[in-house]
Amino acid sequence: METVRFKRIIDVLEQIIERGPQSLSQISNRVSIPTSSTHDLLKAMTLAGMLQVSGKDYELGPSTYRLAFDIQDSFSITNIATSELDKLAQRVGFDVYLAVRSGIHVMYAARFRGNEGIKVTIPLGQSLYCHATAVGKTFAAFDPILQKSVLAGPLKKITPKTIVDPKALEREFNRIKTHKISISNEESLTGIIGISLPIMSADGRILAASHVSAFKDKMSNARMKELCFELNEATTQIELLLASSPTTKRSSKIEESRLRNFNSLTSVKNL
Repeated sequence: METVRFKRIIDVLEQIIERGPQSLSQISNRVSIPTSSTHDLLKAMTLAGMLQVSGKDYELGPSTYRLAFDIQDSFSITNIATSELDKLAQRVGFDVYLAVRSGIHVMYAARFRGNEGIKVTIPLGQSLYCHATAVGKTFAAFDPILQKSVLAGPLKKITPKTIVDPKALEREFNRIKTHKISISNEESLTGIIGISLPIMSADGRILAASHVSAFKDKMSNARMKELCFELNEATTQIELLLASSPTTKRSSKIEESRLRNFNSLTSVKNL
């Protein structure tokens, strides 16, 4: 039943995108749904912000536009980041990911296999835990609204090392925001360490996150710091490429961010 409802939602959006604002009867006829069912569906979509009413017609709502912009941005960032992250995967040997956010969801948008590839494959586009994964914690640390939602719970205990105490998690978010580096030490997958850095815009907004997944049994403190430095180099290059019109001022801001990242690596906690 849910699958049918989702398909109807997509059909309605497609009709409005193709034909513009439409009335209840027009939508009902074109998607072949009874008028009463169409009315209930349109009401739910309007309450969710997917549609809005203009007179007697329904048109796209703010939530749909935000989602469209998020998708467009994620494709743009993916295209720009691909080369750098692919080269990073070849250098470090471990799998490398690019993560993006859409609404309240954080997901992997691209995966780059290293020659020591981890055999646990998380599907691209699947929502990730924001309290347990390195990239999820990265986004939550830099977005107050998302962070508030995460801290409100519930916080699922995925592994014995998952942080489920809200106060401890809030301290973790503060640490990540200060040092601009996020580490998941077997918090989402036993035996796996995740390292993530935010990909920032020139004005300080988080656009995406870079991520390296590594086997814990192949890690030492020295190797951890090496991976952090490598990830930081690739992330900084992506930030420079994303600056559409680089100026001395913009480049300087990014260089300062890179330096803070480098300095923070001296405080990486012991494994």
